[in-house]
Amino acid sequence: MKVKLEKKILVAMSGGVDSTMAAFFLKEQGWQVRGVHFITPKRVDASDGRKDTNSVKELKKICNKLGIECDFFDIRKQFKNQVIDFLIKEYEQGRTPNPCVVCNYRIKFDKMLRLARKKGFKWIATGHYARKVKRNRIWFIQRGRDKKRDQSYFLSGLGSRAIAKCVFPLGERAKEDIKKTARALGLFDKINESRGLCFLKGRLSDFISREIKEKSGEIVDEEGNILGKHNGLAKYTIGQRKDIRVGGKGPYFVTAKDYRTNRLVVSNIGDAPGLFRDEIKLKLSGENKALDKTGLKMVIRYGQEPVEVEKIKLESGNLASIKVEQKLRAVTPGQIAVFYDLSGVVVMSGEIC
Repeated sequence: MKVKLEKKILVAMSGGVDSTMAAFFLKEQGWQVRGVHFITPKRVDASDGRKDTNSVKELKKICNKLGIECDFFDIRKQFKNQVIDFLIKEYEQGRTPNPCVVCNYRIKFDKMLRLARKKGFKWIATGHYARKVKRNRIWFIQRGRDKKRDQSYFLSGLGSRAIAKCVFPLGERAKEDIKKTARALGLFDKINESRGLCFLKGRLSDFISREIKEKSGEIVDEEGNILGKHNGLAKYTIGQRKDIRVGGKGPYFVTAKDYRTNRLVVSNIGDAPGLFRDEIKLKLSGENKALDKTGLKMVIRYGQEPVEVEKIKLESGNLASIKVEQKLRAVTPGQIAVFYDLSGVVVMSGEIC
């Protein structure tokens, strides 16, 4: 019997519990499921540069248990060019990027949609804890039901056309229930949670130090007193506490990076005024529907508590000035700001200037 196009779906499979259970639930609901796995430069070791690709063998075992086929595509070259090299360039310019957001809209979802069209599949799915909603013929990402696991932040760069083709089987579910079901089905001997950047093994600061050659400079307090030496500004970000090797009464926090003098400015006061801002400049992404809205909340990093937006002012082109009611700590250029309405719908996003 030939399956209708409306019930054929490609599922992004990483080998983890979330994508596996997304495929499982879809198949239980009567979808014709086919997996897609992208081979990326997995776990670039910061100490010796060795690379280890994703475990194709283990994923094939999971797909066999689920009774689905899976295609494998090597995108290591593209991933390096568009994600890893992007990250390095951003840090060279003193910015703090979010490579996961970039990967989703530049590579992952774009490739999934292209493959779906090529293979005659109408829909694509991922294991993200997020939902979608349609308003006035436009599709938006919405927060997942499990607030602790919500991943809408990482999907904030997707446009309406991409969202329209997406299915998020875990959007209404809780992470703990997903893990319990996976254990009951015997799909995993052990469920490991992924942490940090998918391609990085070891510390990000070590990776940055290896990839970016910088000059050492002075570490100073906010009055300009010299406290010690740093080995390069790129490895530090605003608000950072670790790896500030100076004497005196610590801990110290990064409050500024002065590239003109190659100085790292720090303070041993956790709530130092230099760490807080109530107004930011933003480079808006393509589809923004919030410029005339009120009652919005904003986050500038994943997992952060949202803050109330007081005012949004469009300055020129795609640049905007954002005023918030509660001061934000450690605002850093390159971070992604995401705006939600009262229903938890992503209505706007942009990059902090």
